[in-house]
Amino acid sequence: MNKRFIVCIAALAVFVSASAQSQMQDFKKFREDLKKRYSDFRSNVLKDYDKFLEGVWKEYEQFKAFKEDTVSKPPVPPVVPSVLAQQPLPVVLPSPIPELSRKSPEAIPTPEFKPIVSQIFPLPEKEFDFYGIPVSLPEVFVVLPDSLKVSADYAEAWRSLEKSEIKSALIPALKAKAAEFSLNDYLTYELAYSYVEAVAELHSNALMSMLHYILANMNYDARIGVNSEGEAVLLLPFKQDMVYGRTYLQINGQNYFTFRNKEASQKHPASMKLYTCELPANSDTGSKFDLRIDSLTLPYTPQPYKLSGAGLEVSGELNGNILKLLYHYPQMPTGEYARSSILQNTRQNIVEQLKTQLEDQPQLEAVNTLLHFVQEAFEYATDSAFHGFEKPYFFEETLYYPKCDCEDRSIFYTYLLWHVLGIENQLLSFPGHESVSVNLAEQIEGDSYEYEGKRFYISDPTYMGASSGMCMPQYKTVSPEIDHTYAP
Repeated sequence: MNKRFIVCIAALAVFVSASAQSQMQDFKKFREDLKKRYSDFRSNVLKDYDKFLEGVWKEYEQFKAFKEDTVSKPPVPPVVPSVLAQQPLPVVLPSPIPELSRKSPEAIPTPEFKPIVSQIFPLPEKEFDFYGIPVSLPEVFVVLPDSLKVSADYAEAWRSLEKSEIKSALIPALKAKAAEFSLNDYLTYELAYSYVEAVAELHSNALMSMLHYILANMNYDARIGVNSEGEAVLLLPFKQDMVYGRTYLQINGQNYFTFRNKEASQKHPASMKLYTCELPANSDTGSKFDLRIDSLTLPYTPQPYKLSGAGLEVSGELNGNILKLLYHYPQMPTGEYARSSILQNTRQNIVEQLKTQLEDQPQLEAVNTLLHFVQEAFEYATDSAFHGFEKPYFFEETLYYPKCDCEDRSIFYTYLLWHVLGIENQLLSFPGHESVSVNLAEQIEGDSYEYEGKRFYISDPTYMGASSGMCMPQYKTVSPEIDHTYAP
């Protein structure tokens, strides 16, 4: 009886195993078929792109550029009065709470970079400047007319580019160089632009046409349009779905942001009609561009830094080649700056220095020491006063520029709270102001709010002299939005 039972079980196990393997093989085949169908479909879109360019171009009205915050920042940072006659008030968060990105409390890993396999390209290489970095890529020869005016001109330009060695030689080399530098999608676009501008030596519209061809064949949903002045414009969609300070239009519900030729960008006002060719509404025309940066592995140029305040000091050097590359980076939502990470080793060095200096302090004392360090380490200035335009900093940029404003300090401070002290915290957006809140192990008197059963206290790196639990008076009754959370 028992033997029969065991035999039945064994037979059943063999059947289940065989069935599972069959299902796995079927699933793999399904995925491969799906990939092939997508690849074939995408190839067909590119194959017929000249026909779409030659067809009717639809008229679109551009939307005005969004500003992330329409309330002006204060020209000078407020200072805590010598005598505080303020009562702590609960901070009320808006409803619903935005979905938050969570990060694990693990130590920052040292990135492991895969070696770039050298590729041999049949064409001679041409050196060009990529934001101060010399780069060499295969020199492709294209013949395009000086003036592209009507849709038929852009279709003919596409057909001319199809005859070149862009797909066979340039694009593989571009991808290899982007991988070597760890460039994200947007910076890959910048690399392609720098190449076309320096190597191809084309006039404005032809330059944009070639750039469009390269990006489309790199599987990006880049589109080309023409404004009412006859200027060619690139239309780029982003995973973040919003880029501030840049006009855009909507195609099938998707935001496409306008990128004009850099030399022509100031010639005409941005609020003009745009025309672009119609692609099949149900087609997947490529991937969106990602603005978030996970790392940059550019050639190294040392740039020293030193910060001090509240008895703390950090010093070292960063890769100065990131600075020029990021100076005019498109403005994305503030939380994306907190989620980005550019120079892991630089960050780890700062974290280790501060951990050593704060290791003997109790939690609340360490939080306030770190808060006062950020308040004192930088001179305050609004972006418009210091740069002449809105310029949020990545963490690494804050080490270089001597002046910064509230969002730069807050992005810097939230990162240190989490990675130095392991304190759960939130990056907060008030009208015209960016701040921080901390989840402390002990209850204290002060301005706070409850989130998911936890008490968070305002800890503002721009409110000079303030300790955790002190909110600027003008924001005590204002509900902030949460831009990012560092939490387990």
